[in-house]
Amino acid sequence: MEGEFDAIALASLGLNAVAIAGTGGVKKLEELAHYRRIYLAFDDDMAGHKATETGLKMFKPGHAKAVTLSPDPNDWLASLEVQEPKAFWNMAHGSKLVERAADHGEAMVEYMDDPDAKAGEPTGIVGLDSLLGGGKRLGEVTVLHAEAKSGKNTLWHQMMYNWLERDIAIGYASREISPSTEVLPQLFSIHLNKNLWATGLADGDYHIIEEKLESWPLYFAKGYGTFLEADIVEWMEALSYQGVQYYFFDHLHYMLEDSGNHAQAAEMARLFKTMAKRLNVHVDLIVQPNKLYDGAKVSRQSLKGCSGVEQALDNLLLFNRIPHEDGKKSNRSDLEVSLIRSKLGKSGLITLEYDPANTTMKEIEFE
Repeated sequence: MEGEFDAIALASLGLNAVAIAGTGGVKKLEELAHYRRIYLAFDDDMAGHKATETGLKMFKPGHAKAVTLSPDPNDWLASLEVQEPKAFWNMAHGSKLVERAADHGEAMVEYMDDPDAKAGEPTGIVGLDSLLGGGKRLGEVTVLHAEAKSGKNTLWHQMMYNWLERDIAIGYASREISPSTEVLPQLFSIHLNKNLWATGLADGDYHIIEEKLESWPLYFAKGYGTFLEADIVEWMEALSYQGVQYYFFDHLHYMLEDSGNHAQAAEMARLFKTMAKRLNVHVDLIVQPNKLYDGAKVSRQSLKGCSGVEQALDNLLLFNRIPHEDGKKSNRSDLEVSLIRSKLGKSGLITLEYDPANTTMKEIEFE
């Protein structure tokens, strides 16, 4: 709490409460770190919001939670003819933890009447969208499971390009590839219809690139290697405030402090699912496999952190290069929808082909 009288009001009802004497005393929260659960109930104004944001960062994710008490506890208590502790407890805690079915009625009707919300945002790859039941839905996590150097990022960049051209904002966090030398050159190779690594830039390309960089709603995460949970939360929340609803994380195990720790991988996957639900966004995540035998394909069984990661995802896409008859890798790949949560979707497989002339990935049918 900010005010002493509000803290006293709570204490009089048997609740543990501490006042920091205004938002300037937020540093005092460090003294509460030994408590199992902490609720920050600052005033519902700009100063209170800033203090809440600062306070949440002082604790591990999930240790502290922001709540809004309206009216203030002291004002509410003073307005009662009969002071009833149970009533106030329900206001302070029950209203935040218990929801009646009727509370969700309006949201359910709104969702069921919105075909776009149910179907999701189309990726622009027709066969994939058909299997997904329309596209990628908010509140969900999609895992692309593929080997290293398989073309998985090329596929991602193709989907990202399709969305950027429709002015759909994207947050992209890679802890291993460079935005300047890998991501953006691929996006502009697609846009300019030529492999920029092979051709270089023509005089007329510079103006086009400058205009697109200003207009595309694309945001990157700084840094390489380990991506701490607190930093992921901060980055996603910052972009969510700017209206970003689609996030790409490349790749799960490269972000971990211990890439071989399956329990850590499962915990990180659960974090992404929590953030997808809390912020109402879609999260795309690349997960590479356990070591495969020669000729083996990625599958649900090769997923690192298998059951733990699988429980947190909504859609699982398996991406496998198709070998030539001589055993060498071709430019063709199978993309299989192995798991899907939506009742509009279905499992199935499409075939994609990479065109090295312009680095695009397009759906094909075998002749």
